[in-house]
Amino acid sequence: MNDAVRADTLSILYGKSAMELRLPRDARPTVIGKRPMAKLPDPRAAVRDALARPIGAAPYDALVRGRKSACILICDITRPVPNHLFLRPLIEGMLAGGMPRDAITVLVATGLHRPNEGAELAEVVGDPWVFDTVRVENHFARDDAAHVDLGVTSRRRTPVKLDRRFVEADVRIATGLVEPHFMAGLLGRPEGHRARASRTPTRSARSTAPASWRIRRRSSAISPAIRCTRNSSRSCGCWARSTPSTP
Repeated sequence: MNDAVRADTLSILYGKSAMELRLPRDARPTVIGKRPMAKLPDPRAAVRDALARPIGAAPYDALVRGRKSACILICDITRPVPNHLFLRPLIEGMLAGGMPRDAITVLVATGLHRPNEGAELAEVVGDPWVFDTVRVENHFARDDAAHVDLGVTSRRRTPVKLDRRFVEADVRIATGLVEPHFMAGLLGRPEGHRARASRTPTRSARSTAPASWRIRRRSSAISPAIRCTRNSSRSCGCWARSTPSTP
């Protein structure tokens, strides 16, 4: 944190570039950023080594031996996951273990977001080899026929319906990342855990705010930002028109 920044303009990251903010000359902005971390000299080699020697689990090539199908969940365009680094070595390990290439599906876990198609899908996957080797498909939460009904949860009686391609696969792999989140602080679970579900449980999960959000909404300085962000999300199709209204 730097409390002594003096500038008439301030550049903040926005989209794939940055946004310049004009400030009053007497403004003293506080810039909050992540601590600098050393970069891996060879990220691809590090990923391959991690997949070859996973912590507390068998290597993926051993995991797929004798199995007939596999489904790999990846996050959609709203999550900056480096799929280009790990999808190919992950699939290559499965192929080396005897998994047929036409039995492997990479499923984009969209949740209630719109599907990623064309150039956008190519950006999400990040490697043409993946498209040439296995199937890459989108999840559609509003297609009830594409889901398997697994009943309801024991406590809240929330219906659970998951994508049929994921449920019926012999090997199921969910990928994701740890990232800052304005409501939860940090996200540590793959988006695919929820985003492979049908619209009913997904909407039910989103209708209950996390504890950090319920606390922060009491701050007048934060609530307007939350409301603005949630309203803006509707423009990209994140919230169906039938979604209950939010505060």
